[in-house]
Amino acid sequence: MRKSPTLTPDQRQARRELIQRTKPWLRSTGPKTTEGKAKAAQRWRRHGMRAAEIKVIKVWTLSVLKLVEVLKMSESA
Repeated sequence: MRKSPTLTPDQRQARRELIQRTKPWLRSTGPKTTEGKAKAAQRWRRHGMRAAEIKVIKVWTLSVLKLVEVLKMSESA
């Protein structure tokens, strides 16, 4: 495995000054083409951003757990 380089304090300061001077965040505006926008829209698949699916699974799991409790109570009665 390749070890990531460690920056010296002088190198960190130089990078900090360069970024403050060039302000790259002002030029990053996202994808412009239809193809680029479609590609960016699919990034959630790579990063696992499936919050809606997770919420459905959580609600279903809680429902099953409640049903199990009800069945346990009816068995003991």
